[in-house]
Amino acid sequence: MQQGISPAFRRRRWLIWLALAGAYFFGQFHRVSLNVMVDQIVRDFNLWDAAAVGGLAAAYFYAYAAVQIPTGFMLDSWGARRTLLLGMVLASTGTMVFSATGSIAAMHLARLAIGAGMGVIFVSAAKIFAAWYRTDEFSTTIGLFLFAGNLGAILGTAPLAWGVSLMGWRMAYLLAGIATLMVVVYCWVMVRNEPREAGWEISFSGNGSGTRLSLSAMFRHLGRALWNPATWPPVIAGGGIYGTLMAVAGVWGIPYLMQVYNLSRPTAASFMLMISLGLAAGSPLVGYISDRMRSRKIPYLATALIYVLVWVVLVFWNGGRPPLASLYLLYFCLGFFSSATLLSPVIVKEVNNPEGTGVVVSVGNMGGFLGTTVMQMVLGVALDLGWRGQVVGGVKIYPPEAFQMAFAVCALVALVSAIVLLLSRETRCENIYPIR
Repeated sequence: MQQGISPAFRRRRWLIWLALAGAYFFGQFHRVSLNVMVDQIVRDFNLWDAAAVGGLAAAYFYAYAAVQIPTGFMLDSWGARRTLLLGMVLASTGTMVFSATGSIAAMHLARLAIGAGMGVIFVSAAKIFAAWYRTDEFSTTIGLFLFAGNLGAILGTAPLAWGVSLMGWRMAYLLAGIATLMVVVYCWVMVRNEPREAGWEISFSGNGSGTRLSLSAMFRHLGRALWNPATWPPVIAGGGIYGTLMAVAGVWGIPYLMQVYNLSRPTAASFMLMISLGLAAGSPLVGYISDRMRSRKIPYLATALIYVLVWVVLVFWNGGRPPLASLYLLYFCLGFFSSATLLSPVIVKEVNNPEGTGVVVSVGNMGGFLGTTVMQMVLGVALDLGWRGQVVGGVKIYPPEAFQMAFAVCALVALVSAIVLLLSRETRCENIYPIR
């Protein structure tokens, strides 16, 4: 039980959690949605190079990563609620433009708008959760939040593939934009930055101050976070692990299954669904275990090492073509054991000054999306290097060896990420700034 906290307060903060989870639901949807319709877009827009396709997918992540630090500034000056609403409106507009455009340049701009808009959600939510939840509840709350978001990733796999087959990718995306606007309205009604704005004199100061900061103070917190050696191991590790996961879940997983295993799009999407299910199952569990163990480093490192082993199996079993039935389990494990990347921004928050929570969490959240932009492009280049000139229906067909080489790069990056985690500081679920 939580002494001093009324049932009405607990209900209100879970209604706020629901609003933020709804926003993140669509953020996760967009991360993977391109995967199930990439071949149709390649055909409609005559995109020949895998690197070009990777560039279109990476536009979301470029923008997402680029807005992280500006978002932190906005959180600590404007407040999380305003920042969240602005981002959601931008993302919903980009979604509807994406569904209607006939220009590849406009499609890139729309993806950038979607990525920039969705890029504010996680950091805004973390800032709001820091004001509404205790420190020893924070990781569990984030884990449940990521679970809800990964339901959106599930929607972006097999269900979206079915919708695309039924109504086309343009109509499916238009409906997603309209639904996003509905979530904006709910967030506007329900979300408040901190309990005092909703009438409760409650403060969880261990999670960071709700005080608005001056521009000079925000730059000071940013500089200290960037200069702090304890910031970088979780950021780098999160970038490598999440980047390798999204290179498959976001772009190349379905082409791999369709071309190497001759699967239909809906069937291939069902395998991508397993990655999302793994993330959905792992996120709340890892968050809960971390809070209960009062450890960030141990669960993160343990899951990272198992994640590396899964990649090794994918690369070397049967020459890079594991038995089809085994892929359900392997893809689930990829999602499940990569879910500990949620601890990256949590660790960064706990090794830096809690007064600059918005700026600090934005730095911690940046690694995964920088890693994703790099890995999606790298895999595209690796596939093009292994291409043997085969084209079917206006789409490049890559041999199994090309995918094996690309996945071997993922295994190597995952291994380096796990090694980097050894340098991460153990916080025991407390803020340890200044570093002791």
